[in-house]
Amino acid sequence: MLRVEHLQKKFSFTVPRFTLKDIQFHLPKGYIMGLVGSNGCGKSTLIRTILGLYQMDAGKVYFDGKKMEVAEEEIKESLGVVLDQGLFEKRWSAKKNASVYGPLFRKYNEETFERYLKEFGVNPDIALKKLSKGNEIRFQLAFALSHDAKLFVFDEPAAGLDKEFRKELLEIMRNLVIDGKRSVLVATHIMEDLEQSADYITYMDKGQVLLSDDIEHIKDSFILVQAEEYKINLLPQQYVLYRKKGTYGTTALVAKDAEYALDGAYQKHRPTIEDLMYYYTKSERVDKMAWMRNYCGHHVQERGV
Repeated sequence: MLRVEHLQKKFSFTVPRFTLKDIQFHLPKGYIMGLVGSNGCGKSTLIRTILGLYQMDAGKVYFDGKKMEVAEEEIKESLGVVLDQGLFEKRWSAKKNASVYGPLFRKYNEETFERYLKEFGVNPDIALKKLSKGNEIRFQLAFALSHDAKLFVFDEPAAGLDKEFRKELLEIMRNLVIDGKRSVLVATHIMEDLEQSADYITYMDKGQVLLSDDIEHIKDSFILVQAEEYKINLLPQQYVLYRKKGTYGTTALVAKDAEYALDGAYQKHRPTIEDLMYYYTKSERVDKMAWMRNYCGHHVQERGV
């Protein structure tokens, strides 16, 4: 559904200067991909570049096999977008925004839009600037769902939303892809939500893609190990990303390749994506990006293929 090849974009006007470097990943049809990374890693910038809001310096973006720069109008018909900083006119109400922008989409359905607005509890007659952040996101989501989009691109869609609506949003995303014809790319910092919904993870760091893979494969590539400090120190250090001392011992994130060295004195746990991000961020290994790639790699495939 979405393929990004060697995308590069340099922002010389930012302080400090920022560059998206050789971004590559692909999202198959029928799946949800989480785009993650620490604040400032480039998630929102990448999304806006993919959508054509920023012009890339190099690379190619394909939607459903069609090249963005060749079939931009057709492609944008099939996109449902929810951005942290929305593209709608904040002085207008939800209803007026929809009446202006809806006709730009051939498959826009006013009844569907109004049904979702009502379901989400958004007043259609209040200016967007007067809505809470959560209700503005709800409005964008209602509009994205109203024109039969095939690829949904969400940038921090859960920002400002209560836990109950977040659960509903996860259910909406799962239902979107259930027929195998639609996909979701969602950038978020709420790891708990991704663990419940995402099939794939693309992990960014400093404008680069660190990992892009099946979420289960990523988690299976590493182990959280807990033991006394001296036992952690006995592990082959080439397999250790970072260790953290605690009250009841030391915990380390190690590559699955180190499993042969783990005897009964070590407690072993499967890491979450949040664990991986924490230990990666804390690590002082100068080669930590290469280390992560080496033990996980880039090989996103459709499950079952």
